[in-house]
Amino acid sequence: MSCAILKEWLDSKEDMVPWVVKKDPTNFEAMVQFLNDNEQGHNLPEGWVPDSTFWLINQDKRILGAVNIRHRLNEILIINNGGILDSDFIEEDGKIIKRFWIEI
Repeated sequence: MSCAILKEWLDSKEDMVPWVVKKDPTNFEAMVQFLNDNEQGHNLPEGWVPDSTFWLINQDKRILGAVNIRHRLNEILIINNGGILDSDFIEEDGKIIKRFWIEI
């Protein structure tokens, strides 16, 4: 996520969903490695499950949102209503326009 988009999202005072958009993009290679590791299930903290992150980008290559999909739920996520997928999408003025969460 670009630093400008991250700043807009932070300035909106909205919760940043999915959690992965809070990752600092300054070291882009490290961020991509982190996302790849999560997808492959490598180097995950205890209790985490693999997940994939997808980005919504407009024709101007501006990031409008992200979707994070857990590959499965574990007992902790089931007990704590951990959805399999969560996401936000933002308007051009930075307001959240769509938030969804799917629980299986």
